[in-house]
Amino acid sequence: MAICMLPPKTGRPGEQTAHHTFPNLNKLRRIRVIYIEQTPRLVSFMLPNYKHYNPYNFGVLTGYYTHPSLDDHHPLTVYDHKELKTNYSKLAKTWRRSKAERHQDISSFTQLTFNDPDRDLTTLVQNINYLIIPPKMRQTLWLLITNSLYCGEVAHHYQKDKKSIKDGDPRLVPIHNLYAKHQFQNGYAPQNHKPPTSVQVNSYDYIFWDGHIAKTTWAHSTFIANAMDIDLDVNSWRDIFKILGKSRPNDIGSHLRTNIIVATLWVLYVMDKKLMDLNTKGIITDETIDFWPTKVKSKLEFEMTLLALITPSIQHHIQTQKLHIRDQLLHSQDHFDCHNLNDDQVNLYNDWWAKTTIVSIADKALNFSPFRREPP
Repeated sequence: MAICMLPPKTGRPGEQTAHHTFPNLNKLRRIRVIYIEQTPRLVSFMLPNYKHYNPYNFGVLTGYYTHPSLDDHHPLTVYDHKELKTNYSKLAKTWRRSKAERHQDISSFTQLTFNDPDRDLTTLVQNINYLIIPPKMRQTLWLLITNSLYCGEVAHHYQKDKKSIKDGDPRLVPIHNLYAKHQFQNGYAPQNHKPPTSVQVNSYDYIFWDGHIAKTTWAHSTFIANAMDIDLDVNSWRDIFKILGKSRPNDIGSHLRTNIIVATLWVLYVMDKKLMDLNTKGIITDETIDFWPTKVKSKLEFEMTLLALITPSIQHHIQTQKLHIRDQLLHSQDHFDCHNLNDDQVNLYNDWWAKTTIVSIADKALNFSPFRREPP
Protein backbone atom coordinates (compact mmCIF):
# COMPACT_ATOMS: atom_id res chain seq x y z
CA MET A 1 0.00 0.00 0.00
CA ALA A 2 1.39 3.39 -0.95
CA ILE A 3 0.77 6.80 0.55
CA CYS A 4 -0.26 9.28 -2.12
CA MET A 5 0.22 13.04 -1.92
CA LEU A 6 0.45 15.58 -4.64
CA PRO A 7 3.16 14.34 -7.10
CA PRO A 8 6.00 13.84 -6.60
CA LYS A 9 5.33 13.55 -2.87
CA THR A 10 4.60 9.84 -2.96
CA GLY A 11 6.21 7.07 -0.97
CA ARG A 12 5.64 3.89 0.94
CA PRO A 13 5.07 3.82 4.72
CA GLY A 14 8.35 4.48 6.51
CA GLU A 15 10.20 5.33 3.29
CA GLN A 16 12.85 8.05 3.36
CA THR A 17 13.57 10.18 0.29
CA ALA A 18 15.80 13.16 -0.34
CA HIS A 19 13.00 15.54 0.63
CA HIS A 20 10.56 13.58 2.80
CA THR A 21 10.36 10.95 5.50
CA PHE A 22 7.02 9.21 5.24
CA PRO A 23 5.35 8.04 8.48
CA ASN A 24 4.76 4.41 9.37
CA LEU A 25 1.25 3.00 9.14
CA ASN A 26 0.81 3.20 12.91
CA LYS A 27 1.26 6.98 12.68
CA LEU A 28 -1.61 7.41 10.23
CA ARG A 29 -4.89 8.48 11.74
CA ARG A 30 -8.03 8.39 9.61
CA ILE A 31 -9.60 6.54 6.74
CA ARG A 32 -12.16 7.89 4.32
CA VAL A 33 -13.74 7.30 0.92
CA ILE A 34 -13.89 10.15 -1.62
CA TYR A 35 -14.16 10.84 -5.32
CA ILE A 36 -11.05 11.66 -7.29
CA GLU A 37 -11.74 12.54 -10.93
CA GLN A 38 -15.27 11.15 -10.58
CA THR A 39 -13.97 7.80 -9.33
CA PRO A 40 -14.70 6.62 -5.76
CA ARG A 41 -11.45 5.60 -4.12
CA LEU A 42 -10.71 3.95 -0.86
CA VAL A 43 -9.05 5.06 1.33
CA SER A 44 -7.38 8.26 2.64
CA PHE A 45 -4.87 8.78 5.44
CA MET A 46 -4.63 12.08 7.29
CA LEU A 47 -1.07 12.71 8.42
CA PRO A 48 -0.65 13.89 12.04
CA ASN A 49 2.11 16.44 11.38
CA TYR A 50 0.21 19.23 9.70
CA LYS A 51 3.16 21.64 9.78
CA HIS A 52 5.22 19.50 7.41
CA TYR A 53 2.50 18.14 5.16
CA ASN A 54 0.01 20.33 3.36
CA PRO A 55 -3.54 19.13 2.68
CA TYR A 56 -3.59 16.90 -0.34
CA ASN A 57 -6.14 15.32 -2.61
CA PHE A 58 -6.48 12.31 -0.36
CA GLY A 59 -6.24 8.75 -1.39
CA VAL A 60 -4.27 5.59 -1.40
CA LEU A 61 -4.02 4.75 -5.06
CA THR A 62 -2.78 1.19 -4.59
CA GLY A 63 -5.57 -1.22 -3.81
CA TYR A 64 -8.49 1.18 -4.09
CA TYR A 65 -11.70 -0.26 -5.41
CA THR A 66 -15.26 0.65 -6.31
CA HIS A 67 -18.31 -0.86 -4.70
CA PRO A 68 -21.75 -1.70 -6.14
CA SER A 69 -23.44 0.56 -3.60
CA LEU A 70 -21.54 3.53 -5.07
CA ASP A 71 -22.50 2.96 -8.68
CA ASP A 72 -25.81 4.82 -8.52
CA HIS A 73 -24.42 7.91 -6.81
CA HIS A 74 -23.49 11.09 -8.55
CA PRO A 75 -19.73 11.78 -8.19
CA LEU A 76 -19.85 14.33 -5.38
CA THR A 77 -17.69 14.55 -2.32
CA VAL A 78 -18.85 12.96 0.92
CA TYR A 79 -19.37 16.38 2.44
CA ASP A 80 -22.10 17.25 -0.08
CA HIS A 81 -24.50 14.48 0.90
CA LYS A 82 -25.08 13.17 4.41
CA GLU A 83 -26.48 9.93 2.97
CA LEU A 84 -23.29 9.26 1.05
CA LYS A 85 -21.17 9.94 4.10
CA THR A 86 -23.02 7.22 6.01
CA ASN A 87 -22.59 4.77 3.17
CA TYR A 88 -18.89 5.57 2.87
CA SER A 89 -18.42 5.03 6.59
CA LYS A 90 -19.91 1.56 6.34
CA LEU A 91 -17.90 0.85 3.22
CA ALA A 92 -14.64 1.92 4.87
CA LYS A 93 -15.42 -0.32 7.86
CA THR A 94 -16.09 -3.25 5.52
CA TRP A 95 -12.80 -2.63 3.76
CA ARG A 96 -10.82 -2.46 7.00
CA ARG A 97 -12.42 -5.66 8.22
CA SER A 98 -11.52 -7.43 4.97
CA LYS A 99 -7.86 -6.44 5.40
CA ALA A 100 -7.58 -7.79 8.96
CA GLU A 101 -7.72 -11.53 9.53
CA ARG A 102 -9.91 -12.45 12.50
CA HIS A 103 -8.06 -14.01 15.40
CA GLN A 104 -8.61 -17.74 15.74
CA ASP A 105 -9.89 -17.35 19.31
CA ILE A 106 -12.61 -14.95 18.13
CA SER A 107 -13.55 -17.28 15.28
CA SER A 108 -13.71 -20.20 17.72
CA PHE A 109 -15.92 -18.20 20.08
CA THR A 110 -18.38 -17.15 17.35
CA GLN A 111 -18.46 -20.69 15.95
CA LEU A 112 -19.26 -22.27 19.32
CA THR A 113 -21.67 -19.52 20.37
CA PHE A 114 -23.43 -18.52 17.13
CA ASN A 115 -22.44 -21.39 14.83
CA ASP A 116 -20.84 -18.82 12.53
CA PRO A 117 -17.05 -18.21 12.59
CA ASP A 118 -17.49 -14.89 10.72
CA ARG A 119 -20.28 -13.49 12.89
CA ASP A 120 -20.20 -9.68 13.17
CA LEU A 121 -19.85 -8.84 16.88
CA THR A 122 -20.58 -5.11 16.56
CA THR A 123 -24.06 -5.36 18.09
CA LEU A 124 -22.82 -7.64 20.87
CA VAL A 125 -20.00 -5.28 21.88
CA GLN A 126 -22.28 -2.24 21.76
CA ASN A 127 -24.84 -3.96 23.99
CA ILE A 128 -22.15 -5.05 26.47
CA ASN A 129 -21.04 -1.43 26.73
CA TYR A 130 -24.68 -0.39 27.23
CA LEU A 131 -25.20 -2.60 30.29
CA ILE A 132 -25.33 -0.99 33.73
CA ILE A 133 -22.80 -3.28 35.38
CA PRO A 134 -19.49 -2.73 37.20
CA PRO A 135 -16.44 -2.41 34.92
CA LYS A 136 -15.00 -5.64 36.34
CA MET A 137 -18.01 -7.60 35.07
CA ARG A 138 -17.88 -5.92 31.67
CA GLN A 139 -14.20 -6.80 31.37
CA THR A 140 -15.01 -10.41 32.26
CA LEU A 141 -17.40 -10.62 29.29
CA TRP A 142 -14.78 -9.18 26.95
CA LEU A 143 -12.15 -11.65 28.18
CA LEU A 144 -14.52 -14.57 27.70
CA ILE A 145 -15.04 -13.52 24.08
CA THR A 146 -11.29 -13.42 23.44
CA ASN A 147 -10.56 -16.61 25.40
CA SER A 148 -8.36 -14.56 27.73
CA LEU A 149 -10.08 -14.88 31.12
CA TYR A 150 -7.28 -15.95 33.44
CA CYS A 151 -8.56 -19.05 35.17
CA GLY A 152 -8.45 -22.83 34.96
CA GLU A 153 -7.20 -24.44 31.78
CA VAL A 154 -6.57 -21.12 30.02
CA ALA A 155 -4.38 -19.84 32.87
CA HIS A 156 -2.54 -23.19 33.03
CA HIS A 157 -1.58 -23.14 29.35
CA TYR A 158 -0.72 -19.44 29.48
CA GLN A 159 1.75 -20.04 32.30
CA LYS A 160 3.36 -22.98 30.52
CA ASP A 161 3.45 -21.52 27.01
CA LYS A 162 4.11 -17.83 27.75
CA LYS A 163 5.78 -17.81 31.16
CA SER A 164 7.73 -21.08 30.76
CA ILE A 165 6.55 -22.36 34.15
CA LYS A 166 7.30 -26.06 34.38
CA ASP A 167 5.20 -28.90 35.74
CA GLY A 168 5.68 -29.26 39.49
CA ASP A 169 6.21 -25.55 40.07
CA PRO A 170 3.91 -24.47 42.94
CA ARG A 171 3.02 -21.32 40.97
CA LEU A 172 1.49 -23.36 38.15
CA VAL A 173 -2.31 -23.13 38.02
CA PRO A 174 -3.79 -26.66 38.17
CA ILE A 175 -5.39 -27.80 34.93
CA HIS A 176 -7.92 -29.92 36.82
CA ASN A 177 -10.78 -28.61 38.93
CA LEU A 178 -9.70 -28.47 42.58
CA TYR A 179 -13.18 -28.98 44.04
CA ALA A 180 -14.01 -31.99 41.88
CA LYS A 181 -10.76 -33.89 42.54
CA HIS A 182 -10.57 -33.23 46.30
CA GLN A 183 -10.71 -36.36 48.45
CA PHE A 184 -11.81 -35.94 52.06
CA GLN A 185 -9.49 -37.34 54.69
CA ASN A 186 -10.51 -40.46 56.62
CA GLY A 187 -12.49 -39.46 59.68
CA TYR A 188 -13.89 -36.21 58.25
CA ALA A 189 -17.70 -36.17 58.12
CA PRO A 190 -18.89 -33.84 55.32
CA GLN A 191 -21.89 -31.70 56.19
CA ASN A 192 -22.79 -30.87 52.58
CA HIS A 193 -23.33 -32.99 49.52
CA LYS A 194 -20.35 -33.33 47.20
CA PRO A 195 -20.31 -35.51 44.07
CA PRO A 196 -17.84 -38.41 44.00
CA THR A 197 -14.22 -37.42 43.46
CA SER A 198 -13.35 -37.11 39.78
CA VAL A 199 -10.68 -35.56 37.59
CA GLN A 200 -12.17 -32.80 35.43
CA VAL A 201 -10.35 -30.37 33.15
CA ASN A 202 -11.08 -26.91 34.53
CA SER A 203 -12.29 -25.43 31.24
CA TYR A 204 -14.66 -22.50 30.82
CA ASP A 205 -17.47 -24.98 30.20
CA TYR A 206 -16.78 -26.77 33.49
CA ILE A 207 -16.26 -23.61 35.55
CA PHE A 208 -19.31 -21.77 34.26
CA TRP A 209 -21.80 -24.54 33.54
CA ASP A 210 -20.96 -28.25 33.88
CA GLY A 211 -19.33 -28.35 37.32
CA HIS A 212 -21.16 -29.00 40.60
CA ILE A 213 -20.41 -25.49 41.85
CA ALA A 214 -21.76 -24.00 38.62
CA LYS A 215 -24.95 -26.07 38.75
CA THR A 216 -25.75 -25.13 42.36
CA THR A 217 -24.97 -21.46 41.69
CA TRP A 218 -27.16 -21.29 38.58
CA ALA A 219 -29.93 -23.04 40.51
CA HIS A 220 -29.83 -20.33 43.18
CA SER A 221 -29.73 -17.55 40.56
CA THR A 222 -32.76 -19.10 38.88
CA PHE A 223 -34.54 -19.32 42.24
CA ILE A 224 -33.96 -15.60 42.89
CA ALA A 225 -35.03 -14.64 39.35
CA ASN A 226 -38.16 -16.81 39.46
CA ALA A 227 -39.23 -15.11 42.70
CA MET A 228 -39.38 -11.87 40.67
CA ASP A 229 -41.22 -13.64 37.82
CA ILE A 230 -38.08 -13.43 35.65
CA ASP A 231 -37.28 -16.41 33.45
CA LEU A 232 -33.50 -16.59 32.96
CA ASP A 233 -33.94 -19.14 30.14
CA VAL A 234 -30.26 -20.08 29.92
CA ASN A 235 -29.04 -23.46 28.72
CA SER A 236 -25.34 -22.60 28.61
CA TRP A 237 -23.01 -19.91 29.90
CA ARG A 238 -22.72 -18.74 26.29
CA ASP A 239 -26.40 -17.79 26.22
CA ILE A 240 -25.66 -14.35 27.67
CA PHE A 241 -23.81 -13.53 24.45
CA LYS A 242 -26.70 -14.83 22.36
CA ILE A 243 -29.06 -12.62 24.35
CA LEU A 244 -26.90 -9.53 23.97
CA GLY A 245 -26.15 -10.34 20.33
CA LYS A 246 -29.80 -9.81 19.41
CA SER A 247 -31.00 -6.66 21.14
CA ARG A 248 -30.17 -4.54 24.15
CA PRO A 249 -32.34 -4.61 27.30
CA ASN A 250 -35.15 -2.06 27.05
CA ASP A 251 -37.16 -2.58 30.24
CA ILE A 252 -36.45 -3.18 33.91
CA GLY A 253 -37.21 -6.92 33.69
CA SER A 254 -34.79 -7.59 30.83
CA HIS A 255 -32.13 -5.45 32.54
CA LEU A 256 -32.45 -7.45 35.76
CA ARG A 257 -32.41 -10.73 33.85
CA THR A 258 -29.23 -9.77 32.03
CA ASN A 259 -27.54 -8.45 35.16
CA ILE A 260 -28.37 -11.60 37.15
CA ILE A 261 -26.80 -13.77 34.45
CA VAL A 262 -23.69 -11.60 34.25
CA ALA A 263 -23.37 -11.49 38.05
CA THR A 264 -23.59 -15.29 38.19
CA LEU A 265 -20.76 -15.65 35.67
CA TRP A 266 -18.71 -13.12 37.62
CA VAL A 267 -19.22 -14.97 40.92
CA LEU A 268 -18.24 -18.31 39.38
CA TYR A 269 -15.06 -16.78 37.99
CA VAL A 270 -14.10 -14.96 41.20
CA MET A 271 -14.68 -17.96 43.43
CA ASP A 272 -12.80 -20.33 41.13
CA LYS A 273 -9.88 -17.93 41.17
CA LYS A 274 -10.09 -17.63 44.96
CA LEU A 275 -9.92 -21.42 45.34
CA MET A 276 -6.93 -21.41 42.99
CA ASP A 277 -5.20 -18.81 45.20
CA LEU A 278 -5.88 -20.87 48.32
CA ASN A 279 -4.32 -23.88 46.61
CA THR A 280 -1.22 -21.86 45.68
CA LYS A 281 -0.83 -20.89 49.35
CA GLY A 282 -1.37 -24.51 50.39
CA ILE A 283 -4.22 -23.77 52.83
CA ILE A 284 -7.10 -25.77 51.37
CA THR A 285 -8.67 -28.01 54.01
CA ASP A 286 -11.52 -30.54 54.03
CA GLU A 287 -13.76 -27.93 55.63
CA THR A 288 -12.85 -25.44 52.89
CA ILE A 289 -14.08 -27.84 50.20
CA ASP A 290 -17.07 -29.00 52.24
CA PHE A 291 -18.47 -25.49 52.64
CA TRP A 292 -17.27 -24.08 49.33
CA PRO A 293 -20.70 -24.23 47.62
CA THR A 294 -22.09 -22.27 50.59
CA LYS A 295 -19.36 -19.62 50.24
CA VAL A 296 -20.19 -19.27 46.54
CA LYS A 297 -23.88 -18.93 47.36
CA SER A 298 -23.07 -16.24 49.93
CA LYS A 299 -21.01 -14.35 47.37
CA LEU A 300 -23.85 -14.58 44.86
CA GLU A 301 -26.38 -13.15 47.32
CA PHE A 302 -23.96 -10.32 48.07
CA GLU A 303 -23.83 -9.46 44.36
CA MET A 304 -27.64 -9.68 44.19
CA THR A 305 -27.78 -7.19 47.07
CA LEU A 306 -25.61 -4.76 45.12
CA LEU A 307 -27.82 -5.26 42.07
CA ALA A 308 -30.89 -4.47 44.17
CA LEU A 309 -29.26 -1.24 45.35
CA ILE A 310 -28.65 0.02 41.80
CA THR A 311 -32.12 -0.93 40.54
CA PRO A 312 -33.41 2.68 40.86
CA SER A 313 -30.44 3.79 38.73
CA ILE A 314 -31.35 1.20 36.11
CA GLN A 315 -34.94 2.48 36.11
CA HIS A 316 -33.70 6.05 35.71
CA HIS A 317 -31.45 5.00 32.83
CA ILE A 318 -34.35 3.32 31.02
CA GLN A 319 -36.54 6.39 31.37
CA THR A 320 -33.91 8.84 30.14
CA GLN A 321 -32.96 6.75 27.10
CA LYS A 322 -36.18 7.91 25.44
CA LEU A 323 -35.12 11.55 25.74
CA HIS A 324 -32.86 13.68 23.58
CA ILE A 325 -29.20 13.49 24.60
CA ARG A 326 -29.30 17.04 25.99
CA ASP A 327 -32.40 16.26 28.04
CA GLN A 328 -30.74 13.10 29.32
CA LEU A 329 -27.89 15.13 30.75
CA LEU A 330 -30.27 17.61 32.35
CA HIS A 331 -32.58 14.94 33.78
CA SER A 332 -31.43 14.38 37.35
CA GLN A 333 -32.10 11.17 39.22
CA ASP A 334 -34.30 11.18 42.30
CA HIS A 335 -32.39 11.17 45.56
CA PHE A 336 -31.94 7.61 46.78
CA ASP A 337 -31.79 6.92 50.49
CA CYS A 338 -32.31 3.25 51.30
CA HIS A 339 -33.53 4.25 54.78
CA ASN A 340 -36.14 6.68 53.43
CA LEU A 341 -37.57 5.59 50.09
CA ASN A 342 -40.03 7.72 48.17
CA ASP A 343 -43.31 6.24 46.89
CA ASP A 344 -41.97 5.45 43.41
CA GLN A 345 -38.98 3.62 44.86
CA VAL A 346 -41.19 1.65 47.25
CA ASN A 347 -43.38 0.57 44.32
CA LEU A 348 -40.30 -0.37 42.30
CA TYR A 349 -38.96 -2.63 45.04
CA ASN A 350 -42.37 -4.12 45.76
CA ASP A 351 -42.67 -5.03 42.07
CA TRP A 352 -39.31 -6.81 42.01
CA TRP A 353 -36.88 -7.39 44.86
CA ALA A 354 -39.38 -7.46 47.75
CA LYS A 355 -40.66 -10.74 46.29
CA THR A 356 -37.35 -12.40 47.12
CA THR A 357 -35.83 -13.37 50.47
CA ILE A 358 -33.00 -10.88 49.93
CA VAL A 359 -34.91 -7.61 50.30
CA SER A 360 -37.76 -6.43 52.48
CA ILE A 361 -39.33 -3.01 53.09
CA ALA A 362 -40.49 -1.71 56.46
CA ASP A 363 -41.57 1.90 57.07
CA LYS A 364 -40.15 2.91 53.69
CA ALA A 365 -36.74 1.55 54.71
CA LEU A 366 -34.91 -1.03 52.62
CA ASN A 367 -33.73 -4.04 54.63
CA PHE A 368 -31.39 -6.77 53.43
CA SER A 369 -31.51 -10.23 54.91
CA PRO A 370 -28.05 -11.50 55.92
CA PHE A 371 -26.98 -14.80 54.41
CA ARG A 372 -26.56 -17.53 57.02
CA ARG A 373 -24.60 -20.72 56.58
CA GLU A 374 -26.92 -22.51 58.99
CA PRO A 375 -30.52 -21.62 59.87
CA PRO A 376 -30.75 -19.23 62.85
